[in-house]
Amino acid sequence: MSFLLANSQAYIKLETSLDYLFNLTPVIAATIVSMYVLMSIVEYFTPSEKGHSWSGRFRNFTYTLVFLYVGNLLIVWLTGNKLPFQPRLYEHEYPIFYALAYIFVSDFLFYWYHRAQHRWPILWRVHELHHSDSEMNITTSLRTHWLDKLILQCIVTLPTLFILGYDIRALYWWAILGNAWEMFTHANVNFFVHPIATVICNPSIHRMHHSRLPQHHHCNFAQYFTCIDMVFGTYIEPRRDAIPPTGTDSVPSDYSVFMSLIRPFWRKAMPAPAKPSRRAKKPKRRSK
Repeated sequence: MSFLLANSQAYIKLETSLDYLFNLTPVIAATIVSMYVLMSIVEYFTPSEKGHSWSGRFRNFTYTLVFLYVGNLLIVWLTGNKLPFQPRLYEHEYPIFYALAYIFVSDFLFYWYHRAQHRWPILWRVHELHHSDSEMNITTSLRTHWLDKLILQCIVTLPTLFILGYDIRALYWWAILGNAWEMFTHANVNFFVHPIATVICNPSIHRMHHSRLPQHHHCNFAQYFTCIDMVFGTYIEPRRDAIPPTGTDSVPSDYSVFMSLIRPFWRKAMPAPAKPSRRAKKPKRRSK
């Protein structure tokens, strides 16, 4: 971090407003790998739901690589790494506190985008991949369609920067804290502390959002700040003794990676529904 502080003036002179996304890549990669390793160890010894397969984790890791790599390529291709205008540049004395402002504003914007994902079919077809995991754990956090990264940058990240301006050092803290906590909220651990949960999201709260039970649909949309859901009436508090099942009814958790990635653009990529039996089974008579 001392290297970044010493060279902050050089970063301030960046010529384009999207350069920071690519300079942050090593920081984001280190955060993701660290959280994968750390939380996988914690999940192994203290899982809230047992029986998760390693094949599911590796499948999610494949989605992660595609999400990060293809998503960044799309941003470069569509923008040409240029914008006709730039956010304001700042250099604050305490960048970590400004990073918290980034997280709050981006979470407020993400909250409404997230609600739209669950309401509008065209967005749900992209977002459904994330919810289709029936073994929710740390690797589920980046089990996301590659197109979602581009949409998030346009609807959440860039508007946040234009609202607050950008401080290069604060962006590093945003990348570290934001990615680490987002991944933690997907972890397969039973973590719920009531005073903290009224403000900050945690794995138990976010599992309710991933629940496939009808009574839990359309709740707990905020990624970081639970208070946003409380204000807009979409918060459901989890029961400490309950572990609701996750996944979706339309897409299996182990559905083909390739077909899942092209599914938003091709309706034939939908998995075939189970065929009903031709004859209804007659109820067995009770023996007298």
